[in-house]
Amino acid sequence: MAEEITLFDIPSTPPNKAWSSNPWKTRLVLNYKALPYRTHWLEFPDIAPCLKSHDIPPNAQGIAYTVPTIHFPSSRNHPKDEYIMESRAIAIALETAYPEPSLHLDAPQLAKIEELRGQAFGTLIGVVGRRILATLLNESSKEYLEASTDLSGCPDGDEAWNRARPALEAIGALLKEAGGPFVMGETVSQLTTDIAALRARSQSTGGSLSTWQTLQTTRSLHSEDVVSGNLNLPNLSKIVPTITLRISPLNLPSELFTTLKMHFSNFLATAFFATALPVLSTPVQPSGFNISEYQSLGCPNTTKPSASQQEQLQAIISFDNLLVQKQLATAFNTYAATNFINHVAMIPGNGTALAIQYLVPALNTTSLTLLDDWVGSNAQGVIKSTSYLRGDSQRRGLGVIVNIWRLVGTCLVEFWQVGAPVMNSTNPIAYF
Repeated sequence: MAEEITLFDIPSTPPNKAWSSNPWKTRLVLNYKALPYRTHWLEFPDIAPCLKSHDIPPNAQGIAYTVPTIHFPSSRNHPKDEYIMESRAIAIALETAYPEPSLHLDAPQLAKIEELRGQAFGTLIGVVGRRILATLLNESSKEYLEASTDLSGCPDGDEAWNRARPALEAIGALLKEAGGPFVMGETVSQLTTDIAALRARSQSTGGSLSTWQTLQTTRSLHSEDVVSGNLNLPNLSKIVPTITLRISPLNLPSELFTTLKMHFSNFLATAFFATALPVLSTPVQPSGFNISEYQSLGCPNTTKPSASQQEQLQAIISFDNLLVQKQLATAFNTYAATNFINHVAMIPGNGTALAIQYLVPALNTTSLTLLDDWVGSNAQGVIKSTSYLRGDSQRRGLGVIVNIWRLVGTCLVEFWQVGAPVMNSTNPIAYF
């Protein structure tokens, strides 16, 4: 079975939806190949520090660090644990590890459509960029983009569309020539998923695109399920790899141009021009990366601000093993933020100093047994751990303890604890 892949993507303003078209390409490929994955959301100013923290080499040209990026864990099909940036490189790696169903990356039409899309976007960057700034970005990303992007010299309105018309109509002619039901006729390819990103963008922003029918999947999984919300479906095995994109009987290519213009004006079709959007690739973080909180709460340099779920679980296991060994000060100083947020009643404030002061005496008279550790995310993408321990106290006898931490990367930043004595129970496996 494939290991869970992490996809780095850009969130929108609430309610959060996947909107950025290059990550949509990778997202659709993951769905097409039925590979399990989760989404790690990043705001614009967090992209570079997050990816640098994983020692990812920068892009050779253009913006140094962009999304999509994936964490591709080692498995039987893919022995190397690595991070991969850029949708084409990701597609090649996924195709190499999981060749079926094939993306047909050598399709001759792919290079031509990429070239034409780049030409079209070169004249429409002002239209796209202004819509992104006006409608999609959270505040920190909007401020970052406004400070780093100058759209004043980019044409808008009819001027931009008239310049883009030749490339758009050439794309339309290629699609019409294929005859359907897919871009390569009867064959599904990366061309299909790339252009399906257009439909996904349209659907995820609340619009429709009449030039193409909806994404088709089987087993009663409708396009609304595929493109709604965060599109982080844990049970991807139910998605049969038959994503199709059918060409409707509209009179292409002129209808293609008219329809795209109408929907692009409402910012519903920017996925079609993803190639030239590397600078527009970075927002809100649910999945455990918040560089400002990591710094402000004083996370130790023995932790890192972004981590895979496996790395976070290993950090929690190491922290709990130190507790069991009564090395509480080492555990907190190694893994917890100096000013972590505390909700435990017996500790009268926040931070490691008070935690060590109040917990060491209790731990010295208690033996602990670690029963289980778990790390996962809630519906908002907040990463938390749960640790189950059995305690035998000289003062209070046998009891159970549940520790809950919120994590940023491998740093423990917020703490809850509940406990209960095991008193006169006739159940031999009470609590755990």
